[in-house]
Amino acid sequence: METLKDRLRAATRDTITETIRANAGNISQSAKDLGISRNTMYRLMDKTGVQCRVSHSSDIVSHS
Repeated sequence: METLKDRLRAATRDTITETIRANAGNISQSAKDLGISRNTMYRLMDKTGVQCRVSHSSDIVSHS
């Protein structure tokens, strides 16, 4: 059974991933759109396993 903590982490990961994709990999703009600081964004990305590789296709990788 998935815990509330697991569900919140997954929802946070999915939201961050979608927002970064929508902003073509721009972390600063993604953080603004989510109403959080860039430092908080990086902390949440680290906590949820989201990695953004800057490239022409703005690859966003999410690890569970």
